[in-house]
Amino acid sequence: NIKYGSDEIAIQHEEQEIVLSCHSPCYGIFILSWGGMVSDRLSVGITADEMEVEIAKLVGVYDIGAVPVKVTKKAYGFGSKWLLTFFNVYGNIGEVEANGHFLYGGDPVIRVDEIIAGNADIYPGDYTYEVQTVYIRKAPGFDSPVTGSFTLAFEDEITPTIGVDASADDMKRALEILTTIHTVNVLHHMRSDQIAWVITFTHLVHENRQGAGDIGLIRVFSSSLFEPSVTRIGVFENVKGTQPMTYKINGLSQGIAYYCRVSAYNALGYGLFSATSAATPRGHPDPPLSAHASIPLDSGKSLKVVWTPVENDGGSAIAGYELEWYSKESILEVQKITTSSTDGISEAPIV
Repeated sequence: NIKYGSDEIAIQHEEQEIVLSCHSPCYGIFILSWGGMVSDRLSVGITADEMEVEIAKLVGVYDIGAVPVKVTKKAYGFGSKWLLTFFNVYGNIGEVEANGHFLYGGDPVIRVDEIIAGNADIYPGDYTYEVQTVYIRKAPGFDSPVTGSFTLAFEDEITPTIGVDASADDMKRALEILTTIHTVNVLHHMRSDQIAWVITFTHLVHENRQGAGDIGLIRVFSSSLFEPSVTRIGVFENVKGTQPMTYKINGLSQGIAYYCRVSAYNALGYGLFSATSAATPRGHPDPPLSAHASIPLDSGKSLKVVWTPVENDGGSAIAGYELEWYSKESILEVQKITTSSTDGISEAPIV
């Protein structure tokens, strides 16, 4: 009666679907954005190959020269669906945003759905950095230069004033001044009407290990921008950070030795297995089903106690029992834990 199981831990590429639905033939253009960057105006008849190029312009900043996305297209009534599979942008990434303001005819609606969340952590201890983008862009049709300044906030800490002409190093210094941030890496991207700072969180002050996990967004605290009615400043979550990966095999039987081994695979197939390691799941035994105290006939100063053996020993043979007695019924201790709604503040236990 051999108990066998296996699992495959692999990189999961993010899949998202752009859905254009129309009740009758629809026309016009739509605009996509990701990571603070905005696409060109896209026709409703855009092909899969053309869509790949446009998405590459949005996310290709991570691996220049690599194909960051594969697109397939299919008809959807009078509309279309474009399935995006992301490569070279790893992890659970932010959803592409679609603006269908310039679509008309057939009650057109365009949306983006996450089909499969990406995951890049494939061995214990592996993790993904949190990546966020602070961006400034003009509304379509407005090409005047972006000028002005702003401040950012993270975990109730506020940066010094940051100019729109800030370099990557300027943004890095402004963020690392905050007592809640230890280290970040910053990339700077600029077009005529768009500015973006891509921020990778490598270590927060209150984290005891490298990596920041899935943290809250940076916030725009204040802004003083030229033509504010047509100038947008915001924050986009490019990639959700993760805690170091752990793996547990659940649903095992206590007291039975299990043997584990691991092999890796790549495009050429599977490699050799690791050395085998064995362990036996064990837990605390169940309490005896009953315990009964009575007064023996031969003494007025003693009690006779009997109990039943436990049925579940937790996977390890019972070595003995501990018996307690006391002269007053026990009172359960009650504890209250109060937590703060702001990350980074220690819990305050009240007993």
